[in-house]
Amino acid sequence: MASYRIDTFYNENVTVSSTTGFVKDASCNCVGSSMGRCSHVAAVLFALLDYTQQFGTDQASCTSRRFENQRSDEWFHQRAMRITASNAKSVSTLKKESSVFNKLKKIMYKTDPIKTKAMTYGFEHENDALKDYVSMKQKQSPLLEVAQCGLWVNPKSQSLHVVQMD
Repeated sequence: MASYRIDTFYNENVTVSSTTGFVKDASCNCVGSSMGRCSHVAAVLFALLDYTQQFGTDQASCTSRRFENQRSDEWFHQRAMRITASNAKSVSTLKKESSVFNKLKKIMYKTDPIKTKAMTYGFEHENDALKDYVSMKQKQSPLLEVAQCGLWVNPKSQSLHVVQMD
């Protein structure tokens, strides 16, 4: 986003070697980029450096392991910088770019998890709800098995994720 205009966005592209971390190519579509004075790519690289210093460089493979619950540090770490299924529609239907930017900033950079009475109740009664669901569905399909599986991230679209129960 342009620092002097709230409604101007730029596309930064950075290609990094997955083995060495070497920046192979970087570009931006701003005017300064053509003169070699773009700072947007540098900002992306500094953000990437900050993220790797905080969380490490291991690629998150959410599909290969289950996170114990929504209250663990790992759960919140994996949700950072991702859009949940429940937020995807509200982001995709916004019309103005500034509204989209503000909504994404609010979703992706929040620091404290929200805890309402309803959420606390849900956490406390999650196992009861699971048992009731299984009981109800097994009447329709006696061979049905349900297992908690936690957070799933599609490797082809890692910015989106969904919590799913099979």
